[in-house]
Amino acid sequence: MIGRLLRRVVRLAWNLVRLGAVVLAITVVAVLAAERAALQQYKPRHLEPVDIVIVLGGGIEGDYHLNIIGRARADLGANLIGWGRTERVIFTGIFGNGGRPEEFPRGEAGLMYDRAVASGADPARLIIEPKARTTLENLTLSFAIAEAEGAQRLAIATDAFHLPRAMVLARFLGAEDIQGVVSKKFSELGAFQRIGLLLREAMAWWYNLYKIAAWTALEAVGVPESERDRYVI
Repeated sequence: MIGRLLRRVVRLAWNLVRLGAVVLAITVVAVLAAERAALQQYKPRHLEPVDIVIVLGGGIEGDYHLNIIGRARADLGANLIGWGRTERVIFTGIFGNGGRPEEFPRGEAGLMYDRAVASGADPARLIIEPKARTTLENLTLSFAIAEAEGAQRLAIATDAFHLPRAMVLARFLGAEDIQGVVSKKFSELGAFQRIGLLLREAMAWWYNLYKIAAWTALEAVGVPESERDRYVI
């Protein structure tokens, strides 16, 4: 009897793994489709002038330098100022891959800021947000900065595979009229890097759906926003 029960448990676990693999594969395909659409819809030339562009962190390398994605996003932020598309830029993000914030308190955002200044961007038009660990935190903390700055028109800058999820989260947070603009270095990464990022993004979609559901449920039972931030973000 115990053996039969164990076989059922193993069979159930295997079926769940198979189901998870199928769902993940379908989600990756959806992410790729969304990326293609974002590349066409959110080109820099389509961006109407805004008060602030929020540039999301793209990652660092082991020696505490921006990776190719992070460099491209920093360059895009600087270029959008030069092209007259935005008055100011917020660079947002702490190190997301094991970095030590106590040694680098300006985080990845500080590295993007430094690169933008080195390329000629006016430091007075750049803002650092060095605490965000996730896309949801990137947006929540940057929206608070934008509100304090009196900015009304906002845009998000990131890669095309990431932008659709960022836009959904932004609208969930109440930014209905926010625009998007894409960076285009993702295609220059190696195949394994691209696959890894796509898998991570696919899993992040489901994780963020959980966050949205949890936030909504906590709101429904009367949990204050400050407490929801602590539990969910």
